[in-house]
Amino acid sequence: MTLSPSNRYVKYTPVVLTSAFNVTFPIFDQADMKVFVGGIQTLLFSVTGTFSGGRSSDAQVVLVTAVTGVDVEIYGNRGPARTNNYLSNSPSLAENLQIDADILTAIQQEQARDFGRSIKVPVSEAGGAELPPAALRANKFLSFDALGNFILSLLGPTGAPVSPFMANTLLVANAAQLLASAGITSPAAALNILSGNGSSATITTDLLTLKDAAGAETLATFLLNGAFKAYYDNALKLETQATGAKVTGELSADTVAGAWIASQAEAIAATIATKIITPSVLQGFWDDHFTLSLGGDGFITFRMQGQNFKLQWVSYSLAAPGGSTVTVAWPSPFATACRLAVPMCFGAASNQIGLLGPLDRFNVGVVKGNSDTTARSGLVFGVGY
Repeated sequence: MTLSPSNRYVKYTPVVLTSAFNVTFPIFDQADMKVFVGGIQTLLFSVTGTFSGGRSSDAQVVLVTAVTGVDVEIYGNRGPARTNNYLSNSPSLAENLQIDADILTAIQQEQARDFGRSIKVPVSEAGGAELPPAALRANKFLSFDALGNFILSLLGPTGAPVSPFMANTLLVANAAQLLASAGITSPAAALNILSGNGSSATITTDLLTLKDAAGAETLATFLLNGAFKAYYDNALKLETQATGAKVTGELSADTVAGAWIASQAEAIAATIATKIITPSVLQGFWDDHFTLSLGGDGFITFRMQGQNFKLQWVSYSLAAPGGSTVTVAWPSPFATACRLAVPMCFGAASNQIGLLGPLDRFNVGVVKGNSDTTARSGLVFGVGY
């Protein structure tokens, strides 16, 4: 009987409870298979089928316990052996030769299947590799030397043929050494580095400290529910806090913007104490709070607490006759009242220069003494609001 091409392997993933699985390749004995459930080899099965001429093409594997939602894999696993004895005069010689040829072909199919999944060196390279006994392989890993040959390497920076960092990734017991090799320190809680979408990564831990290659200087620290700290030349410069951030040293920026910058209206109203006033806003504040007119007659107005405090000056001239008076207008009338006025005379006066009362927010009157018969001039300074 012919034997069709096959890798003598079949896999099922039942979606309902199933215990019986068809073997899709011929078998020659009930022990010709290995069965794996969920990736784990099991011996809890039986084999049913009709054997005719030393082979069965309708065999089934029947699990002791039905399964669902897991992979059930059936491998052909015929061990090389020959049970037939060829007798030249036997009437079953041809049949025995036929079944043995089928068995040999099945074994070759299984070998081809397993060989195709093996690691091979190019045909142009000689030899293979023989591993030492288990006692000599324990706690080592398979690697390659500088010539590309298989070797066994010890864990640790001195025994790693590729890099100290990769050597330490293989034993959980070497976690502290691994983190130190990577320049990462962590508390007792485990640190996990999770790959992202190919362009990012996530590190999960409660405390992360970044240091230089020598481990002498701190670059940054990250604390769960605590501060992020950034260092320059091992000196703390930036620290986040519950209410914001703290900068140690000079803070400079190309541009300044955001809700923490006072607007012109906020600066003028002077009701917010938690915002920064920029130079342009400060200039607007001064422009709003001070009004100047610096001529021969002039004034300076200060706006404070909703009131306009004003200092102004106005020139006057008095005629020669004694007791002469003159009334002059303030350059800018006081909004409410003039509270103080002081006359000053250019040159010496032989008699008193005084004011004509009462004080007026629009005008001021000046008078000289009766015995002063010289024309006088000067300034009157007024203060009011």
